[in-house]
Amino acid sequence: MIPISRAWATPVTMGAFFVMVVTGSLMFFHLDSGLNKAAHEWLGWLLVAAVVAHGMANWLSLKRHLVASRPGSSTCSAACAA
Repeated sequence: MIPISRAWATPVTMGAFFVMVVTGSLMFFHLDSGLNKAAHEWLGWLLVAAVVAHGMANWLSLKRHLVASRPGSSTCSAACAA
């Protein structure tokens, strides 16, 4: 198993997000080609996996931030309630 590190989790997240922005914008303005919709749908799963990996790589920092700051704890409570 590949260890999850910020060195690759963050760039993959950013790259997948960029692909989603480009393909989604092309679809919105009806400038898409035949493979655009399929790429958008399947690479969306890459974005989901990258976000999970990014969250796992940064979990301790996020947890420390949420515990140390009062607005962070209320934000976490609101997110959990939703």
